[in-house]
Amino acid sequence: MQMKKNLIVIYFITISAVTLAQTNGWFSAWGEAGYSRLNYKIEQNNNLPKVSDIQGFGAGLGLGYEFHYKKFIATVGIEGNYWNLNSRVDNFQLRADMIDTEGIPYTGVFDLTNNTDRYQAIYVNFPLMAGFQLPKNWYFLIGAKYGLNIFGKSITGDKNTTVNSYGIYEQYIEPFTNMENHDFLPLNRIFKTDISFKNNLAASLEIGKYLLINNDFKIRVAAFIDYGLLNIHKNRVDGGIYINDPVNSDIGSANSLFEPRYNALLLSDRAKNQNFTPMFIGLKFTFLFKLHQLNDCKCEW
Repeated sequence: MQMKKNLIVIYFITISAVTLAQTNGWFSAWGEAGYSRLNYKIEQNNNLPKVSDIQGFGAGLGLGYEFHYKKFIATVGIEGNYWNLNSRVDNFQLRADMIDTEGIPYTGVFDLTNNTDRYQAIYVNFPLMAGFQLPKNWYFLIGAKYGLNIFGKSITGDKNTTVNSYGIYEQYIEPFTNMENHDFLPLNRIFKTDISFKNNLAASLEIGKYLLINNDFKIRVAAFIDYGLLNIHKNRVDGGIYINDPVNSDIGSANSLFEPRYNALLLSDRAKNQNFTPMFIGLKFTFLFKLHQLNDCKCEW
């Protein structure tokens, strides 16, 4: 916690220093959008469903202060990033030894199909970047962004996700299916829960070109990549690959039903002690508005 406070103090001291020392100051506003993902390595097990890449789209808005000295550029600011990350999960079957209401043992079979695993996250980032103007109005910036997680949500399942249950009795040849009075029926399972992530530190690179340059206003477009350097997973474990969740079932009471649903990867024991690092790649549009100029720096644009 103390380190986070020190980083924020250093960041705002840097902003003050460059503001006082600048020779050509600009107010910047930008928007960005692109591809986002969580990088991770989970060992696949034949007894567990395969999870595809956690990936999706991201978007962001930011405000900052930028100063120029000849061809040198430095920029600081604050931005918000939203990531919507999706993953597909292979269909899998769960079997459990059970006893019906008449005391007769049977095997409960649960087919979990069309499973989805989605995460939403919002970070507030503090970028500190520096770079140079290049020939033919090209430029580059390189630096770091420290991100504070302020929102997170996990959503498993969608309108197509189904848990279809049936029973197998040794004394009967055919399984017991589609019997609502025995709870043998398909159910749609969707579950939402809040999930927090650790703060992030990302290395950032931006390469682009000025589309418009005049004395008081500039527009530029760039490709960027923010590559997370820290593990943002909080190692929260809420069970295995499935959770018995009759409270969210459409029928029955919580005390008598076994109604499993798929558990989010980041909340399951499969993710325990695993690293999850974010990456965000896309396009960025920046608008620059001139603030003031303390002296004529004879900048060559």
